[in-house]
Amino acid sequence: MSDNIKKISKKKILFVQLDEELTTIFLRIEKNPYKEIYLVVPKRAALLQSIVNLKILKQKFLEIGKELAIITND
Repeated sequence: MSDNIKKISKKKILFVQLDEELTTIFLRIEKNPYKEIYLVVPKRAALLQSIVNLKILKQKFLEIGKELAIITND
């Protein structure tokens, strides 16, 4: 019977738009049931324009108990 059990991924990949704001990104993440979130951020995205945005995003992730990974070429 244990052979039929499927493992469900606890990771989710989200693609960020160039002009997507920090608040909309966080709302998408907050609604997501996954614990580990990978953000794929394109070059010159608004999210990466300021270190403050990244610090705020990190703090929000800590508050809700999720893990963040950012993937970008920037």
